Amino acid sequence: MAPNPDNPDRMDDARGAMSALDAARAVFDHTDVGMAVVSSTGTLLQTNPALQQLLGLDADALDGRSFESLIEATDHAELALALDTLSTVKDAAPARLDLRLAAPGNSGDTERWVRVCLARGPQEEADPAGVSGGVAIVGVVVEITNEKKAGLEAQTTNKRLQQVFEQANDIIFNIDMAGRFTWGNPVGAKLVKRPLEEIIGMNFLDLVRPGYRRAAANHYMRQITEKIPSTYYEYPVLASDGEEIWLGQHVQLIIEDGRIANIQAVAGNITDRKRAEDALRASEERLRAVVSNAPIILWASDRDGVVKLCEGQGLETLGMESKDVVGRKLAEVYTDKSGIPVSMDMERALEGETFQKEVPVGDRMFDSWYSPLRDAKNAIVGVMGVAVDITERVRLAERLRDAEKVEAIGRLAGGVAHDFNNQLTAILGFAEMLQQSFVDEEDPRADDVEQIMRGGRRAADLTEQLLAFGRKQPRRPQVLDLNEVVTDLEPLLLHPVREDVELDTELAEGLRPVTADEVQIEQVIMNLTLNSRDAMPTGGRLTIRTANVTLDAAQVDDHPPLLPGPYTMVSVTDTGDGIDDDTKAHLFEPFFTTKDQGKGTGMGLASAYGIISQSDGFIEVTSRVGHGSTFACFLPSTETAAPAPPPVARTSAPAGGTETILFVEDNLAVREMTVAALGSAGYTVVQARNAEEAFEAASRHDGPIDLLLTDVVMPARGGRELADELTASRPDLMVLYITAYPGDPSLVGAFDATHEVLEKPFGPKDLLQRVRLLLDRADNRAPETARQA
Repeated sequence: MAPNPDNPDRMDDARGAMSALDAARAVFDHTDVGMAVVSSTGTLLQTNPALQQLLGLDADALDGRSFESLIEATDHAELALALDTLSTVKDAAPARLDLRLAAPGNSGDTERWVRVCLARGPQEEADPAGVSGGVAIVGVVVEITNEKKAGLEAQTTNKRLQQVFEQANDIIFNIDMAGRFTWGNPVGAKLVKRPLEEIIGMNFLDLVRPGYRRAAANHYMRQITEKIPSTYYEYPVLASDGEEIWLGQHVQLIIEDGRIANIQAVAGNITDRKRAEDALRASEERLRAVVSNAPIILWASDRDGVVKLCEGQGLETLGMESKDVVGRKLAEVYTDKSGIPVSMDMERALEGETFQKEVPVGDRMFDSWYSPLRDAKNAIVGVMGVAVDITERVRLAERLRDAEKVEAIGRLAGGVAHDFNNQLTAILGFAEMLQQSFVDEEDPRADDVEQIMRGGRRAADLTEQLLAFGRKQPRRPQVLDLNEVVTDLEPLLLHPVREDVELDTELAEGLRPVTADEVQIEQVIMNLTLNSRDAMPTGGRLTIRTANVTLDAAQVDDHPPLLPGPYTMVSVTDTGDGIDDDTKAHLFEPFFTTKDQGKGTGMGLASAYGIISQSDGFIEVTSRVGHGSTFACFLPSTETAAPAPPPVARTSAPAGGTETILFVEDNLAVREMTVAALGSAGYTVVQARNAEEAFEAASRHDGPIDLLLTDVVMPARGGRELADELTASRPDLMVLYITAYPGDPSLVGAFDATHEVLEKPFGPKDLLQRVRLLLDRADNRAPETARQA
């Protein structure tokens, strides 16, 4: 509608409107931003030069053209919806669309994007046909191809980063200032076996293993309060099933506008490394424990001999600790008693030699190995060594040598005693027959014979002591009460003990019994008493004690194969001069004596040692020079009560007989004495020197042979073999073995009612008594008890 010139106000309004329209037209035509007026049906009513330039089309090509034709088909729906909304909804908000241009707007291979802003405009005028117009829509079109390209690139980058983030082997997460997870990658969630959604919003300390939470919290608080940009920390977390997982994480503060926005961390699973470290640490601790508790010293020094390492229980035996040695020169720690300077051993090792030697340190002995200490380049930088404490081994070796020496002497003693007993049998036998031949008791020769017999008996006692030392003396063990043994023996001890020596006994109540040979134990107590008496030349006090004791493993360790447990002790203590260590080392050796010549045989303590050892016990000596000595004998206790003493048996005088005796003996002196004794008693004696002669003599003899009297040890064939063969053909034959070797192993199992043994030395009286005993036993046997062939 045109303004009415007759109405001035309307004319002013019209002129104002035209002025605004002219201004808008000027902007429309001259702006650099593409603009268009679009009908409600999407037809381009008007375009400005900027849009024409953007599209590469002139006004004629654009006017009346559908807006959709300029846009890619995939975006048509979005454009149509916006146009419809703006044309139908009066208060519709402007629409903003990012659309792709269709050809020919798109040129080349580059996809072009425009941002179209559409707003509802004024009502259109009626068209020339008089049809009422629709709503005009104003559009602003700006090319955003570069922006879109950058966005796509950023999106691609972000996508790639997201892939890296999600597929990374490391755990990546953010926590806020309150310690809550704000985001994280799936690796961490998978590791702790929880959904990622569950972890987001959780406080990180809830995952930390109890016991480490305070330390973890303190670490983060310190980083925050001191604004430390980056730190590294290790701590364990717990998975949902309780599995412990160690994390090593780098923690970074995210600073925005000068303040901490959040905390970002990248963590790695170091569980395997921690386990390996723990295993290594445990291995090192085990090694350290082994070294620390082993009787060794492990050491290392530099080239100057300064000790850098020293460990091992061997230090304790020296009264040292590692700190007492480390930092000192090896030569300051010990001096080789062999006189070889320690520096020479060091030089040998520094020259590349590995060697071993025994090194005495104080009162200990070490088996030491020296070796060069090399660095990673194989250069010798010092010396290392291992010293093993072999003190006990050395002591055991010494005891073994002593035991072997004692055993050798014992075997020698047994052999000497065997031969000696043969000679003594002849001497004592002939002396006894000579003594019996004197008609006149006042015969002056009787004293001479008595002296011969006294000397023979002393020699027999010495032989018995030799056998006791060599453990060859046969034992007749029985259950004994040592208190009774000491009490019965005390009157006999008073005579040899001088008047200036006070003899006391201290006997324990309830003393446990032992199993031993009573005669031998009496001999031990007598020998120890006489030894103590001689140790007090100017008088003193001699005490015999008994006691129940219990010995532990350490106390019997030096006396194998004895076992710990209850023992019964009898000891002899004197207040004499005491014994020095050198003398103590030889006390139990046979013939060792400190007495003047002619005043001791040196067999008393040796025989005591043999008897106690044979009785499964041991002797312990304690002494100090000037303070007396104690010899304590320990015997295993028994629970069996000691029996009452048996009544004394009375024996009749030996009688002779007329029986025939086959006598076999290889020693001429013994044979002559025995034949003479048997012949004088009325017996018929068939004699032989060995087993072969005995077989021949038995086969030639027409009459019966009632008794075989045979030596046990003879050349070629012994007495046991001879007896077995003869009794096989003569089942009624009685056998009497004679032996100078008590406890002969060949006689084991040889004794019954038809077999007896007579030990040398013996005299005619003992011989005739034993012969008569066997022959009478043969006469009294019932037929059913006779030996079967």
